[in-house]
Order: sequence, then structure tokens, then C-alpha cells
Amino acid sequence: MRAIGITGGISTGKSTFVECLRELLPVATFFDADEAAHALLNRPEVEKQIRREFGARAFSTAGDLNRMKLRAIVFADATKKRALEQILHPRFRRQLRTDL
Repeated sequence: MRAIGITGGISTGKSTFVECLRELLPVATFFDADEAAHALLNRPEVEKQIRREFGARAFSTAGDLNRMKLRAIVFADATKKRALEQILHPRFRRQLRTDL
């Protein structure tokens, strides 16, 4: 099966473009990486790895993952960004192969 990847920076119109594609190609299958990331971040085994790698500073005082804090950590430190990618990207690839 062929795949098309839509990439770009924040607020560049990716979602709008994909919505147009959905209208033009109603039978096509779409994989939303943002949606997949949110789902992955809620998995207990992923949270455990994130806690091991980033410690309590990536979590709220209630113990929930704080995405804003995690985002600040990884965008300030390329090594931490790679660590998060190593946790998430293999799971993304498996899910992408399954979904498409």
C-alpha cells in the first residue's frame, strides 16, 4: 500500500490539508501521528519508561504525565529529545504498519 506523509512545522496547515484530502479520498486510511502520540503517552508501560528517563519533573504532583513539562525538557535538550524518540518511535512504526 502506498503512503503519503504530511510534514511541516507548527501551524503550517497540515491538519487543514489532511481534511481536504479526507474529502477528496473518503476511502483512504489516515494515520494521525499527533493522535497516536497522545494515545501512546497514556499507556502505562510508556509512562513507566518516561518516568525512568525523565524522572518526576515530567509529571504533575498528582503523578500524571505533564506534557507541557515534558515538551519543555525535550526541546531544551537534544539528548532528552532523542531519548523520548527512542521510547515512542518504535511504537509509532508498529502502529503505523498495523493501521495502514
